[in-house]
Amino acid sequence: MINKIVFITAAVLFITACENKPQGFGLEDSPIRYKTQAFEEPDTLAEANGQKFTKGQILDKSPVLKDLDGQENETLIGLAYLKIVERLGDAKPLGTAEMHLAETKTPLSEILNRFDAKPTPGLNIVFKTGGPEGMAAQYKDIKVMRDELDTNHVVMQNIEQRRYRETASQLNGQVARILVSETAAKRKQDMQSFLEKEVFKGNSGAVTDQELFTYLDSIGFARSELTEEIKPRFLDALKMRKQQQMIEEYVAKEILKGPMLVSFTEPQTKLKLNENWRPVAGYSDAPVAIVAFSGITCADCKPFIDHLVKVMDKYKGHLKLNWIHNFNADDGVARLMAEAALCVDSLKAGKAVDFMNAFAKEGSAVDEKGFYGWADKNKVDSAKLKTCLGNSGKDGESLVEQHRDYAKRVGIVANPTIWVEGSTLQGSISNDQLDKLISNSIKTKGSSQLAAYWRRFKGLF
Repeated sequence: MINKIVFITAAVLFITACENKPQGFGLEDSPIRYKTQAFEEPDTLAEANGQKFTKGQILDKSPVLKDLDGQENETLIGLAYLKIVERLGDAKPLGTAEMHLAETKTPLSEILNRFDAKPTPGLNIVFKTGGPEGMAAQYKDIKVMRDELDTNHVVMQNIEQRRYRETASQLNGQVARILVSETAAKRKQDMQSFLEKEVFKGNSGAVTDQELFTYLDSIGFARSELTEEIKPRFLDALKMRKQQQMIEEYVAKEILKGPMLVSFTEPQTKLKLNENWRPVAGYSDAPVAIVAFSGITCADCKPFIDHLVKVMDKYKGHLKLNWIHNFNADDGVARLMAEAALCVDSLKAGKAVDFMNAFAKEGSAVDEKGFYGWADKNKVDSAKLKTCLGNSGKDGESLVEQHRDYAKRVGIVANPTIWVEGSTLQGSISNDQLDKLISNSIKTKGSSQLAAYWRRFKGLF
């Protein structure tokens, strides 16, 4: 017995020692990684090989960032308006709220649509300047300060993530080319010759039709709409992307040889789950946490569940998954499946997502009358399932409502939405997008394959 304990202890220590070190954060498609550094000069954005790059030097050319600044302001307007509505309660307002934020021409209805909300009848807005410091909005005696606004709301976090991706993309693109150009100059070669001989090494970056189709599928562009007139533009854009990828791979391997120091951090959407909501798949001690918000009947939910099952299997041992059931209140089928999935999880731990995936593929042909027969076919004991739904139906319904209320509270406005270690995707999520997000999080966390195998081994006992 003592020898067995010694062996297990030694094995745990060995696996722990073999865990990879985190490689820094960065974009999913780029080998260039980052490490956050506090610089003395406030305008410094990054430092690479002792050379500093300023925010103005790298970011001022991006119209995307300017547009995101406008979107952030409009999001704050929406949050301030909704805060006033919340404090009004059942009162019927007749008047105008003052917004002490930058004026925008975007209609209020369009701003609130991002929050799945509509303007309250009788409550309009007008933009004012010169209000008290830190005030966002005021209606009669209701005052809303900026620090009261939920900047962790998913709508705001989506903007922050897009700002991060644009910042990182601009940084990678410009710094990589600067460093390659300097390396070429040191070797007394012109830039193009150096790229062709040392970086591309005969690979021109030509794009195959299959690569083009895969890209079109990932952005939701129908292949039938690809005309001969616009095809060359797609091919040129993808060729440039492939060449940029090769440049960044060269810089990461041959020039940087470690994370680039940057003044920013990767944005994190923080989710605090109920401690009683345990993972429905994966391993509780896995380093990469995933939270899926989804129903089962929406058009984008069905392929999403299938994609999720595949990546959970591909990265088995690295991941743990919590599922938050979220659907329209009047969707009876989605409610039934949410309650049934909770029962399946209590009857067969780790099988709930597979159960939902099976239903997503065949559910359109299954009505309520044939539901239990279908469950038997999918290796779920219908008698136990019926008992669970009958005896603990109220508890199951209560938990389902807890899920829906939680999704609303944290600002989930699109099904499906997936959270992976602080980053989110929503709506039509491709398998490629999901795979890249998860593999990038595994790299950032430093989760090793050996440690993943160890978790899988422990799970057998």
